[in-house]
Amino acid sequence: MSIYDRLQGSIGGDDEATLSPAVLLSLDMESVSILRHLVRNGGTPEPDLVEIAGSPEAFSAALAQLREQGLVTLVGESEPPTWRAELGRRKARVLPGGLWARLGDSLVEPESGVPVAEDN
Repeated sequence: MSIYDRLQGSIGGDDEATLSPAVLLSLDMESVSILRHLVRNGGTPEPDLVEIAGSPEAFSAALAQLREQGLVTLVGESEPPTWRAELGRRKARVLPGGLWARLGDSLVEPESGVPVAEDN
C-alpha cells in the first residue's frame, strides 16, 4: 500500500471529493492556481479562469484534472460557464444508539447539579 493510499484512507476514502495536502501535491500548478482562486473567490466565470491558467489549452487540461478529482463543479447553466470549488462533503454525525435512554428522564446541569427544565 502506497503512502497516497494510506492518506486517502485516513481522510475518508476515495468515494468523496476531499481537498487534502495529498490531493494538492498531485495537481499541476495551473490546477492549483485555479483551485486557489475558486476557494478564495467562490464561483468564477470561465474566461477569468482561462486568464489565471495562462492559455485556453492550460485551462482545459487543468479543468479536466480538477473535474477528475471531483474538486470543481459547474454552477447553473449560465453563459459563460461558472465554476466553483468542491471542498468536500460533511459527514453526518451519528449519536450512539440508546443515548437518550441512557440519559434518563431528567437531565442535570453538570456544574450546579440543578435539573434542566422538562417539557410537559
